[in-house]
Amino acid sequence: MLIGLRAVLGIGEAGFTGVPFYLSFFYKRHELAFRTAIFISAAPLASSFASTLAWLIVKFGEASPIAPWRVLFLVEGFPSVLPTDPRRPLRAPYLLAFAFVLATARASDNARARSPFIILHALLSLFGYTCLAYAEPWGLSPPVRYLALFPACVGFFSVVALTVTWSINNQPSESRQGGGFALLQIVGQCGPLLGTRLYPATDAPFYATGMHTCAAAMLGVVLLALLLRFYMRWWNTRMDRQAIEGNLSLRGEEEEGLVGPGLRRRSARNSFRYML
Repeated sequence: MLIGLRAVLGIGEAGFTGVPFYLSFFYKRHELAFRTAIFISAAPLASSFASTLAWLIVKFGEASPIAPWRVLFLVEGFPSVLPTDPRRPLRAPYLLAFAFVLATARASDNARARSPFIILHALLSLFGYTCLAYAEPWGLSPPVRYLALFPACVGFFSVVALTVTWSINNQPSESRQGGGFALLQIVGQCGPLLGTRLYPATDAPFYATGMHTCAAAMLGVVLLALLLRFYMRWWNTRMDRQAIEGNLSLRGEEEEGLVGPGLRRRSARNSFRYML
């Protein structure tokens, strides 16, 4: 029964992961990052007080006739079935990530660029995870290790928000946006299969294996974002050149009075460019 219920939960979560794609129907390409960040930043905001709330619920549950873990599921799950007003202001160590995700997304929208911000925050997260990975051989004190969590967390959530948006931005049609986003989610949702095994109790208290893995993942983000930026810039240059040649050809056809609908449609499609 538990496996069946977990499958049902996964089906319900599929709609949750599709929200950034849904938002792309209502906002322009350079407006999407901030709106997606508002949605995704709820994760670090909730994590900033969720453990304390869960502890309080379990403590109160010990005095009830229902098992405390059941009380926890009921209390934390019940609000999700209530209707809410999305315009209601949110109130509530993740709070910093919440603020940075929103600020970074707004800056990315204003600059109409994704890769510089993804690379910057991946490097920030890489720095934090590297400090945590080498905390034992470097002899880092607990306060320093605690401080290293901030860049690791801030950088990670900003990278997630902008990567999701970048994927949607760089598809020329709604069908490709949906297909590309689904592929991104299929790969992304495989992460917990590895993530739940990265921090075994035998690695306590430094958990170097998990920190090394996360640092390597952030380094991979930096390299892939750089590669994609140069690749898409090359494609943009190529499409610019083709558009110029097409406009010259179209102008010649107009002068001869031979313009057909095919040329006009082809010219309209040439307006798409990758967002770098």
